Amino acid sequence: MQPVIDLSIPRARYGLMMAGATIVALGLVWAVCVWMGGDGPTLRAALTAMAVGSVATFAPAVMVINAEYWGVAVLVSGTARSLAAVALAFMFTQNDPAVASRPAMLSISSGAMLVLAVEVIVAVSILSAIERRKAELRVGTGQQPAMSGGSPPPPPQHT
Repeated sequence: MQPVIDLSIPRARYGLMMAGATIVALGLVWAVCVWMGGDGPTLRAALTAMAVGSVATFAPAVMVINAEYWGVAVLVSGTARSLAAVALAFMFTQNDPAVASRPAMLSISSGAMLVLAVEVIVAVSILSAIERRKAELRVGTGQQPAMSGGSPPPPPQHT
């Protein structure tokens, strides 16, 4: 009897790593905003925009998504996070004259890029591990591993 190979997404690990990245990104947003001369209202706007935008980061951790489509969900959530954070920062800068545009937008962009970089590294490592487990499963059941280059595997030999 063959052992069962788990092909599930480690959602808790992903969620915890992204929570850590989000906290570090909020620190980066604060540091860049202060460094660029952002005052209280600008700092509040930048941190709020990043925090609210980061809610989308956790969609792949909490939603039930097939492992085949999980990478797409990470892509969509990363895009949604970045767009929401920048849109909120833009809204704050346009609606409140006390919010300085340059510190708010550049700090948000810095934080969003940091989370994006971590998100890509974590997602690629998780998806690579799943592909390795799939290959182990194919080898364990005697199936031919898929050929690289997009060509189909050779037909089975009948002897």
